[in-house]
Amino acid sequence: MFNVIKEKIFSGDSFEQLKNAISKIEDGGRLQLKGIHGSLMAFVASCVFEIKQEQVFVIMPTKDDAEKLKDDCSVLMGDSAVHLYIHGPSHAEIVLDMNAPVSQIETMLAFSKNEKVIVSASAEALAVKLPQPELFLSSLLEVEVNGDYNFEALINKLIGMGFKRKDFVEGYGDIAVRGGILDVFPYVGDNPVRIEFWGDRIESIREFDVISQKSVRKLQKTILAPGFLISDSFIETDENKEFSYESSVFDYLSKSALVIFNEPALMEKEIKKLHDEGFKNIFSWEDILKMTEPFCKIVHSVFKSEQHRVNIDFGSLPQSKMNGSIKNLIKEIASANEQRYSLYIGCDGENAKERLNELIEEELTSPNTTEKHGEANIRTEDFWDSQFVNLNQKDQLSHEYKFLGCNLKYEMLPYTLHSGFVYPQAKVIFITEHEIFGRIKQRRSFARKRFRGITQKELTGLHYGDFVVHQDYGIGKFAGLQRIKVGNTETEVMKLIYDGNDVLYVNLNFINRVQKYSSREGYTPKLSKLSSQDWDRLKARARKKIKEIARDLIKLYAKRKLENGYAFSPDTHWQKEMEASFIYEDTPDQARTTIEVKRDMENPTPMDRLVCGDVGFGKTEIAVRAAFKAVMDNKQVAVLVPTTILAQQHYNTFIDRLSRYSVNIELLSRFKSRKSQNEILTMLKEGRIDILIGTHRMLSKDVNFKDLGLLIIDEEHRFGVEAKEKLRQLKVSVDTLTLTATPIPRTLQFSLMGARDLSLIATPPRNRLPIQTEIAQFDLDIIREAIIKELNRGGQVFFVHDRVQGLEQLKSMLEELIPEAKFGIAHGQMKSKDLEKAMMDFLERKYDVLVCTKIVEAGIDIPNVNTIIINRADKFGLAELYQLRGRVGRSNVQAFAYLLTPPFSVLPKDALKRLQAIQEFTELGSGFNLAIRDLEIRGAGNLLGKEQTGFILEMGYEMYERIVEEAIKELKEQEFEDQFKSELGKLKPKKKVETIIETNTEAYIPDYYIEQDSERFDFYRRLYKCENMEDLYMIKTELLDRFGQYPKEVENLLKAVEIKIIGSQIGLEKIILDHSNVVLCIPPVENSYYCNFDKSWLQNIITSVNRLENCFIKLDQQNGKLKISIDTSRNRSNNSILETARDLIAKISEDMGLNYKRFL
Repeated sequence: MFNVIKEKIFSGDSFEQLKNAISKIEDGGRLQLKGIHGSLMAFVASCVFEIKQEQVFVIMPTKDDAEKLKDDCSVLMGDSAVHLYIHGPSHAEIVLDMNAPVSQIETMLAFSKNEKVIVSASAEALAVKLPQPELFLSSLLEVEVNGDYNFEALINKLIGMGFKRKDFVEGYGDIAVRGGILDVFPYVGDNPVRIEFWGDRIESIREFDVISQKSVRKLQKTILAPGFLISDSFIETDENKEFSYESSVFDYLSKSALVIFNEPALMEKEIKKLHDEGFKNIFSWEDILKMTEPFCKIVHSVFKSEQHRVNIDFGSLPQSKMNGSIKNLIKEIASANEQRYSLYIGCDGENAKERLNELIEEELTSPNTTEKHGEANIRTEDFWDSQFVNLNQKDQLSHEYKFLGCNLKYEMLPYTLHSGFVYPQAKVIFITEHEIFGRIKQRRSFARKRFRGITQKELTGLHYGDFVVHQDYGIGKFAGLQRIKVGNTETEVMKLIYDGNDVLYVNLNFINRVQKYSSREGYTPKLSKLSSQDWDRLKARARKKIKEIARDLIKLYAKRKLENGYAFSPDTHWQKEMEASFIYEDTPDQARTTIEVKRDMENPTPMDRLVCGDVGFGKTEIAVRAAFKAVMDNKQVAVLVPTTILAQQHYNTFIDRLSRYSVNIELLSRFKSRKSQNEILTMLKEGRIDILIGTHRMLSKDVNFKDLGLLIIDEEHRFGVEAKEKLRQLKVSVDTLTLTATPIPRTLQFSLMGARDLSLIATPPRNRLPIQTEIAQFDLDIIREAIIKELNRGGQVFFVHDRVQGLEQLKSMLEELIPEAKFGIAHGQMKSKDLEKAMMDFLERKYDVLVCTKIVEAGIDIPNVNTIIINRADKFGLAELYQLRGRVGRSNVQAFAYLLTPPFSVLPKDALKRLQAIQEFTELGSGFNLAIRDLEIRGAGNLLGKEQTGFILEMGYEMYERIVEEAIKELKEQEFEDQFKSELGKLKPKKKVETIIETNTEAYIPDYYIEQDSERFDFYRRLYKCENMEDLYMIKTELLDRFGQYPKEVENLLKAVEIKIIGSQIGLEKIILDHSNVVLCIPPVENSYYCNFDKSWLQNIITSVNRLENCFIKLDQQNGKLKISIDTSRNRSNNSILETARDLIAKISEDMGLNYKRFL
């Protein structure tokens, strides 16, 4: 469809003039343009590229502008033809987001190879000095399949280029060697490459995923580029010491390239700002202008130039402001149709397209709707023709309506650009759905991490000295994997140390009974004693307490379900329009929670739903939607919060979202005068206030609602006992929505189904701008630059210090450093009234910078604060860093976080890795999972009682989750069976059979094949967790991919696991392989294993065994256990006992009709 739009736009007079002018422009020539608005610049760039068929270098004033243009050009031209060049100078010691520098190197490579590309650049990137093009090209190493390269010499050359040797590749600039496999993460591309050698010849080159370490696609050749643009990555060596940085990007451009300047006056300002911020050895604006003299230039500016006459005026206009109103959109479409314009609406995906279509259709099909709370109570019949007919869908994209005697036409697309525009010369209007509602378009570009941070595997992986939890023996310490002899067979076991230096060796069959201990960050647990019953007593105590709490919850839940309440009406048109105007795209969690809340409200049973989710994940938006729904039914809403600051924040949010719908919102707090409070109470009683937001003052006897329909409680656990009791009385017949910023584990949510209505929002908004995070050594220049930059754009700053001591001196130092800023101070040792006043003053912008402790981590949401500086970031835990960084980036403004540390040389690698992990906090990364672990422990404590936090610390998070699940399940099955009959019927799983394998064949992973204990342990855990042949095949493939051909011991291990899988499917308790004997151990009849099978199960096994050829069969029964011994000595094949046993057990499985697939 964009080809059709391009064709129409390119037919405009100004584009025809542009095509003619480009074909005639000479070297050094200049075209002056004006009147280009919104994403029309992408059409100009693509038109120039298509006509010129040369390199096109478009320079935008800022990084943000350049990224948007790159996105738009990619939509029009495809990703492969468009590059990004935005890596400017930085004070940061470590560059975390590698997208800019890696894109820069890729662009330089494309220019050097004279590739025909469009490049979108930022002004500040032009100031960076580069190495000479010939030296850049000579530093690149190109390797290809079947090429001959000296293996050792290649490794040394890479190290000489500044690459660092690691056990495993973790990020850009790493190499790893395992046998004949060389893994490299060059500074081009998104993924590292795996180069497999046979001697000195390359057999294969594969891209692989840095997290899973698995290959993703084959390559014929690859370029290994050093990171000379990244100061902390580039080490001067004999290989690169001749590099001098005096060239510019223009030295890389081909002589026939065309340069487009967009708003040079703004670009000049950006370059001047770099010089003002103290950057040395960068190009000036005058240097840049001089370097572009030889090139053909196109200059666009809205500012008049005395020197240059405008050659072409495009005469475009920006998209009209709709203010979230569908009515305004329809007026725009009608107006466009009257003037015979082609109108296109770009939407960010199919869902957005369907939602907008639905809103337009509803607006058009309800001509006589009058809403109490509509936009200034406008009646739609005031401007609709009474002869209006229903929507007729003409085709997939085109719609027609009868409107004021004319047909209403527009085309809606499931893809979009960043900014809409009106282009009168071609009679084209392009409207973006996200701008209609004031939302942000999700960026197409993705982050390239410096290194992977902390992975999920590292969360569960074990290292020597880590605390572990054995389900049966309690908390011990991991002392590595150890090879021991059992009889004449060597095997590997897990060694655990307990209290009193007692040692427990864990057979690999039972490896999944051991987990890494995890609880609150920094907590050190007490080791269990092997000879004591304390561990069993602790588990019993926790189970009993959990049952007591859950029993009360279930009873309360059942009682509430019998109450009668008010059933709210289905959503109105205004409800849908208001929800569509949310500036972020709903996450799946948020959309699901909205549906759950509204479904509860439309039910006659009073709602009592708890919404859990971290700050910034959209809980307040859920509350706004619920409140608006209640107001649409003429009901009043009470929003109760624990602090005055939170009340003010919620008031601001509700006003911002609902003010255009004539909803009357008031704030009741002790900061209001007595007279104001009395006026509010009178209006409330008379029903003239729709939504009242306040603190516990709302629970006073003089607060009377005329018709309260919905109670919203934020952070209920922070209210006192007396307030909670009043709430309990208020909640009996009123729909209640409780919000908490402390998340709870999803497993706990599932366990509590039927005991509490819970909604979990576990993902942050997708199209929120990522917080730009920089790690740097403490430097006054950086601090000044960061604060001044924020003040210049009208924002405020949090400056967080790790302790109260020295906070006043720090404030004095900052006042001296930045006299133009106003500073406030806040910490936990202040009196609550003083602290509240300091925070309110900051909220009301009486200060520019708040110097504070981590007290701001909990629940402070000030949209105007978009920079946070965290001093001694290495002293904070991950959960603290996560919450602190979450104080900024709450609006549609780019946010910055600066993590200041001592010199990196004195910081341990773990501390740097922990800081890097916060890069993943905006995603579903494991860094986020790690930080949220701390918060979930608090959440479980808030939900189930503070005592539960103690149990979590004593037994570890995973063990506690298991006990909660078991305890609540027992309770539902034993005490509340009737209540949960349907749920138990659905959820009753088959009991899992874990077959144990005992063999005298050496079956393990030798340390010469996989050196690291933690990596071997991970493979053992995954192998013994395999439930089917597909899982096993995946691990076998991964071993070959990452470590090369495996030795005999590993092959034996894979066969043993295959036997274990088949044995589990059959239902065998144990399989013993001894020389030529295969012993099948059948569990006793009363064992719960039998519940998986019908009564003929045992008979089927015996019948199947009797069918085996060339075998002696012997049945033996001891202590109720049946053993079937199969002597295979007469079997004449040369197979090992493992192969023979596998074939026998596979035959039994097939005879029993089980679905067995053979992979190995």
